[in-house]
Amino acid sequence: MTLCNNSSPEPLFGPSRTFQERVGEPGWKRFLGGLSIISRPTGWPLMHQGERGDHVVVVVKGVVGVKQAGGGSSVLSRLLAFRRDGDLIGDLAVLGPGVRTATVRAWTACEVAIVPGERFRSREFQGEWGLAVLAYIAGREREAQMLRAGDDLARLACVLVPLLGNSELAQWRTDGVHLKVCQQDLAECLGVGPKRLRQLLALPPFGGTSEGRRGWLVVRDPRWLRAAAARLGGLS
Repeated sequence: MTLCNNSSPEPLFGPSRTFQERVGEPGWKRFLGGLSIISRPTGWPLMHQGERGDHVVVVVKGVVGVKQAGGGSSVLSRLLAFRRDGDLIGDLAVLGPGVRTATVRAWTACEVAIVPGERFRSREFQGEWGLAVLAYIAGREREAQMLRAGDDLARLACVLVPLLGNSELAQWRTDGVHLKVCQQDLAECLGVGPKRLRQLLALPPFGGTSEGRRGWLVVRDPRWLRAAAARLGGLS
């Protein structure tokens, strides 16, 4: 039975760990064994809100965006989170009510694997991976709860951290790392207005927007961004 990778403790605050980080590299390779890896271009829909959840998507490489419609928001569909290499998508629908609660698209070109729902729920699979999956889901739900309120700077940093390791979305420049992301998506995700978002982007570790590059934000030092994200849920 695979519980988790015990090389690092479970964080109480900050971003949740990916499933890959929980099971470690040997466990991750074993988890992917026998699964076919397929490529999907940027913008490709991986699942739709309201459809029946009959499989789990494994993000092997790339970044996906999770969006949700409704929920009392005036926004037609708002960003909930970015997920990256090593994450699982759609597991709650397969294990629970069976209906997707969000729409997921490839934010970059991605490599994904599909685990059929019957296999994911099987006694054999759950015997090997069940505890690790439950710990992963609990960590992800903890992060989602903390993103709803609290330190705005920590919340923003937590949303952006998954983009740092992707070459399509994070580019090194002389003034820091430039992240390709829509400010409207960020504002809607955090539930703040454009003015408040501009205030946050003027604070360290940010350096405002990239001059002459619309749609890019500047992070002066990614270590500061990770440190800010690690405060999520803690004392501000």
